[in-house]
Amino acid sequence: MRKGMKKKRIITILVVISLLLSIALIWLYHHKIIEGQYNKLTISKMGDSLYVIHNKEEINRIMRKINTSPRTFHPTNGFRYDHLPHGTLLFENDNELVEIEIVFQKGNVLTRYWEIETNLEFGREVE
Repeated sequence: MRKGMKKKRIITILVVISLLLSIALIWLYHHKIIEGQYNKLTISKMGDSLYVIHNKEEINRIMRKINTSPRTFHPTNGFRYDHLPHGTLLFENDNELVEIEIVFQKGNVLTRYWEIETNLEFGREVE
């Protein structure tokens, strides 16, 4: 193989790898955190139920906020917010329960790998 062909092949491979990594990163930062149809959302703080929402439009609005808000990648490395008031959002339908953590002081939602800057305001007055 000639030197020029080797160089072109290496450049092509690097471009393809860069493109694939870019697509993967875009997907990671834009995939839906929560999806589905839920008919009940229970908001709890430290195990005590604060609110129960049955309005599907309101539940969908909260889900959209979670799915479209900016997020920061944080792999699980212990309790980042153990000193702050925190709770859970429990999305329910007839077949499924999905629980997501929330930090009330910031209004941010936490998953295993993401902190999502939703700035949701329920529960702040209960701090």
